[in-house]
Amino acid sequence: MRREAIPTPTENKSSKPYRIYTDPYGDPEGRAHRPVSDAMSPVTTCVGPEVRLSDVRQLLERQHLPGAPVVAPGDQLLGVVLWRDLFASPLASAADVMHRALALPAWTPIGKAAAIMSSEGIDLAAVVDFERRVVGLLAALDIVRWLAREDGYVISAEST
Repeated sequence: MRREAIPTPTENKSSKPYRIYTDPYGDPEGRAHRPVSDAMSPVTTCVGPEVRLSDVRQLLERQHLPGAPVVAPGDQLLGVVLWRDLFASPLASAADVMHRALALPAWTPIGKAAAIMSSEGIDLAAVVDFERRVVGLLAALDIVRWLAREDGYVISAEST
């Protein structure tokens, strides 16, 4: 009888105490290796730091996004504005309320992204391409929806 290989933990030397379990025999086509680009919400419009919150709210409602990436004129990611930030004065700008954003490369495995977001206490991460331009947003709910779809459950159009 052949025994299953137990993945060995690889210590993380960063500031947070999460472990990454490496599986040298893992299936590259398996769920653990699927990129975050499969689960993210695509972003077609970002906002500048000077944009008023009333305009950010309209963008979030129109695109059904969990937040809005804030970028500098050279498309450099500065931060992210969340729905809860919109309760500030509507005359406030995105720069006044934005949070520091976690930027994940689009090829990051979904499991790794979930572990990082969980250990850092982050609900929303920006997904960037090779040129570090924002291509999407990954919310914790996006990961849950992706898992449900992968297991064969039907997700209604209203909830996406």
